[in-house]
Amino acid sequence: MNTPDTTPSGNIHGMPLAALLGYGAPELANVGGLCPSSIRSCAAHVGARDLDPGERELIRRLGMRFFTMREIDERGLAACMDDAIRIAGQGSGGFAVTFDVDVLDPGTLPVQARWFAAA
Repeated sequence: MNTPDTTPSGNIHGMPLAALLGYGAPELANVGGLCPSSIRSCAAHVGARDLDPGERELIRRLGMRFFTMREIDERGLAACMDDAIRIAGQGSGGFAVTFDVDVLDPGTLPVQARWFAAA
């Protein structure tokens, strides 16, 4: 949920969700003239581990549902996923799922795949 204004690292890989919701660099947020291309009331993020202060503020301001790793540990993945699917299912056009390899523990991966999770 970072934007160019909130990212401490400057890495673009933390910006896709904000861009899909119409925030951040216009080159990303207006791809194909569809801004925003996702409706935030139907968006849920599962597995948030480290959120920067600017991300936290945007999430709070938008009222988006983020399921943190702490919540997943406390409630269980199944309960959080059920809630996330219920939120995403409120839209009329189906839903999309993305997977961020940052969630993978490089120590549990085969040696050949470790560079993906470390990148």
